[in-house]
Amino acid sequence: MKKYGLLLVMIFTVLLVACGGNDGEEKVAVSNNTAEDIPENEENNSDEETNHQKSNHDGNYEIDRSSFTEVDMDTDKILDDIYDYYDSIYYADADFIDTNDAISSYDAAYTPNTGFADYVVRFAQNIEGVDDRLYLQIKSSDFDYSLAMKREDDDGEKQAKQIKDDLYHYKDEYIWLLEDSAYSLSTMEEVDDLEAMALAVYENMKETNNELDKHEAFYREVIYPSHLPDGLELDEFRISRVDRNTMPQASVLLIYSMENQDKYLSITIDGEYSEEPTIEKDAEEFILEDITFYRSDTNLLFTLDDVTYTIYSEAGNYSTEQLLGIAMSIVEQVE
Repeated sequence: MKKYGLLLVMIFTVLLVACGGNDGEEKVAVSNNTAEDIPENEENNSDEETNHQKSNHDGNYEIDRSSFTEVDMDTDKILDDIYDYYDSIYYADADFIDTNDAISSYDAAYTPNTGFADYVVRFAQNIEGVDDRLYLQIKSSDFDYSLAMKREDDDGEKQAKQIKDDLYHYKDEYIWLLEDSAYSLSTMEEVDDLEAMALAVYENMKETNNELDKHEAFYREVIYPSHLPDGLELDEFRISRVDRNTMPQASVLLIYSMENQDKYLSITIDGEYSEEPTIEKDAEEFILEDITFYRSDTNLLFTLDDVTYTIYSEAGNYSTEQLLGIAMSIVEQVE
């Protein structure tokens, strides 16, 4: 079983990488020349732009693809299987769910290296009259549910408390089985009588109905990595829809890890924004092949054809030159 560490904090972030390049060593000089294009007497009304410009004097980079390998990933098959699993599950249809926006956001993931659940779907559903949401998670395995049934407290009492049939209260969640999947329900804040809500949801579930289709073209048409640093394996392929104006309406998250090492890389692909994405104010800005890149301590970000790619690597795992190797292979796939 693999642990994602800090990467799982990025719940609705999205990254994408496509590495075009070869398996041999390839290094190309990159010039940080953005500041040279700005007249000395030109005023800047944006603090964010000023910070970016100041960082452009840090020197040159090289693109490093010296230890990359071709990615063997059938994206269409992964997406087909995610859609097939999504079509087999249910979401809450209780009276207190906002009928105007039954599913306010979702993510659906293929998780090949967890050791038990190959697919995980999460829904956020609005609750009428309450400033909170219902969070419903569905897994393609009953592993977590079965484990919860076995756990005992210090007094030898079962931690899971039965509510009705196979509906149980376990820690801060309500859990149950439906057909071949395990369901868990929670809220962000405390609500009055969550147990009654959980029972109502348990008794009133509705089949999914092609909710993923709205952004299917985005998921299938964005560029995915063709090459990555040696040794990385896909841990998670997640597609999402978010209903926040300041976040992407559609996104893809790829999480990779190296076996037996705490070394991770994630790529998010964000698109169909209601508003433009926000750039970190202290990010270093430079231009390569007419594309503006922003480099922070852990991220390399760039936008291509209205799609924003963020490559995330914990500090020290991969160099800027290697992240640029990944990024430029995405750019090279654009026709």
